[in-house]
Amino acid sequence: LHTWSLAVEEQFYIVFPLVYVGLLGVARRAMPWLLAGLAAGGLIFADWMTIQDRNLSFYWLLSRLWELGAGAWLAHMLHVRPEFLRLPILRRTMPALGLALIVAPMFLPQIEWRHPGLTTAPTVLGAVLVIWFAGGRDPATRLLSSRIFVGVGLISYSLYLWHYPIYAFGRLHDPDPTVMHKLSWMALSFAQGRERPRRGAQHPRADGEGPQGPGIRLRAGRGLAGHELRAAARGRGRGAASR
Repeated sequence: LHTWSLAVEEQFYIVFPLVYVGLLGVARRAMPWLLAGLAAGGLIFADWMTIQDRNLSFYWLLSRLWELGAGAWLAHMLHVRPEFLRLPILRRTMPALGLALIVAPMFLPQIEWRHPGLTTAPTVLGAVLVIWFAGGRDPATRLLSSRIFVGVGLISYSLYLWHYPIYAFGRLHDPDPTVMHKLSWMALSFAQGRERPRRGAQHPRADGEGPQGPGIRLRAGRGLAGHELRAAARGRGRGAASR
């Protein structure tokens, strides 16, 4: 999954700038409409494709183009018209609305989600609104600028990379995890995500003492947790094979 996500991003980052620069030369005034059309058309295509083949749609760049297109439209507008629609009333209310659109799906009842597709459009729209209108003294901006949220943002990609294998092995061990299981997986993901190499860091001593002693012991604990997850996965695999 990590390889796929990087591949989709790099395909977009390599191809889209060339297309964007080319279009600027011939249709600069129409660029906002072209990008908006790309996002809207891509969303309709993604929703249709998800109905036809959910797995292909999930991993296919063309089904994700609308999400990237929404970000491209916003980046263009912030560059050429930075004050576009940034009225005081909107700057006070839109960040909160955007944050609500991002958070609300986590608490909605289980429905037939078509992702990527129309049912995930509110989340992308919420992200656009937060980025577009944030920056004032509204409650949503202050919340997202707080130390804890900034800290999570600093490790967000590392957290993304770590949480997937931890959750995957955990679900192999227990396909119907309890709340405590999920909280422990989350804690382990954050612990791993916070580990960042530092330039000039001294090499740890074998006995675990020295400047990084506590870190070594913490890593050893994580290693044991990972070993238990792997052992559980192997045991489950052997059980399935014997059946």
